[in-house]
Order: sequence, then C-alpha cells, then structure tokens
Amino acid sequence: MIAQWIGGAVAGAAIWVLFRYLWFSLPIVALALAVVLTVGLVLGVRALLRNDDLKTTLFAVLVGLLLTVSPAILVLLDR
Repeated sequence: MIAQWIGGAVAGAAIWVLFRYLWFSLPIVALALAVVLTVGLVLGVRALLRNDDLKTTLFAVLVGLLLTVSPAILVLLDR
C-alpha cells in the first residue's frame, strides 16, 4: 500500500509539472488534455474499485482538476 502511495505521488507530481508546462506553452492543448485526463481518471478509478460510489467519483474529479487546472492558476499569476 505504501508503494501505491509513493507511485501515486510521483505520477501526480509528473502530471502537475507537465500541465504547468502545457498551460504556459500550449493552453488550448492543456485544456483538452485536462478534460481527457480527468475523465480517464474517473473511469480508471471506477474500473479499479468496481464501485459507483458518488463520493469516490467526486474525489477522482477533484484530484483530476487539482492536477490539471491548478498549474494554470500559477501560470496566470506569473504573467
């Protein structure tokens, strides 16, 4: 379970850094990929957990948006 946490943290950090670069360089691509990644994350969580729980789905959406949209806020603050 600790390995899953570490793997998730490393993957999340890599996604965040990638989206920071994308929001700075290619904002249209970043927007499209943010939607795709968030939907993919929700579908992946639902498939792995085999669960239709609303709380889990909302948490997956929140994490997806946090990883993909929060770098846009920092890019906008830098300009």
